[in-house]
Amino acid sequence: MVPAFAGTCVRCEEIQISGGLTRQKMKFERFLKKRMNTKPSRGPIHYRSPARILWRTTRGMLPHKTVRGEAALRRLKCFEGIPPPYDCQKRVVVPRALKVARLRFQARVCHLGELATSVGWKHKDAVGCLEKARIAEARIYYEKKKKLRQLRRKAIEKRSRPTTPPEEEARSGGAWQFGQPPQLPVSASDAARASAHGEYLPVTAMSWQTYVDDHLMVELPGGKTLASAAIIGLDGGVWAKSPDFPEVSPEEVEALIQGFSDPSSLEEKGIVLQGTKYFTIQGERGVVIRGKKGEAGLTIKKTKQAMVVGVYATGVQPGECNVVVENLADYLIEQDY
Repeated sequence: MVPAFAGTCVRCEEIQISGGLTRQKMKFERFLKKRMNTKPSRGPIHYRSPARILWRTTRGMLPHKTVRGEAALRRLKCFEGIPPPYDCQKRVVVPRALKVARLRFQARVCHLGELATSVGWKHKDAVGCLEKARIAEARIYYEKKKKLRQLRRKAIEKRSRPTTPPEEEARSGGAWQFGQPPQLPVSASDAARASAHGEYLPVTAMSWQTYVDDHLMVELPGGKTLASAAIIGLDGGVWAKSPDFPEVSPEEVEALIQGFSDPSSLEEKGIVLQGTKYFTIQGERGVVIRGKKGEAGLTIKKTKQAMVVGVYATGVQPGECNVVVENLADYLIEQDY
């Protein structure tokens, strides 16, 4: 019913249309030739973006010249990609509109984004880049959510677990001095085993280089590794780094630290490491900075005392770098580093 019609459609560029791209393009080109002879500006208006194409198609299914039809059309919102705040909201599909339910097997289809691009839409690459960043962030959020569920399940099962000793006892191995790398917490695997048995592990004097070698420069799901990685203190000192990590100047470190509090500075000048400039893409304000340069890029996450930096090259997905860097940074934050 029209009075109850309301909804928001996202990722309009991924809508599948029955029929091949060539056939749909020919139909759309015939539509583009339709115009008013005396005053073309009065219509019809030929939208090129996928969201507006869907909106106009839906308008043709509604009595949009009536009061209730116009009100119903105002309640329809269409977007390319999934912009905020809809990226943080639950999304559903219409089961009766799925391809497997509407078309026969191996039927020809084309995506609305491909059709729109072929007739003049110019933002497919930009939307695709934003979608990759959103999917990577969503994957990180989901991994954190799974860990929280596991921790909650363990807490319910082991309510009789002894309490953790005070933080002062945890740091009994030595006090940290500003300008020097602090004593390193235990490894993530040892901490997980200790947590599972209700035990407490004190701070050890392991090398920070171990964390770079064993937790950042690891084999990724795609079979490759990061190009380089490092842990840099907020005072400018490099605590540990991989052999191929570039030598960063104090000015570059200062610019990165300032970028966490004022992202606009990096958006204007870019992220610079030893003269290599990376284009700033969507991150988390005050927490995560991400950059791209062609197929390569980097991810930087700030902890309480340092920055965890991961640089990836061609062949490595940005999401894989994000997971490796942010998992280690989250662990260091839990250990007050």
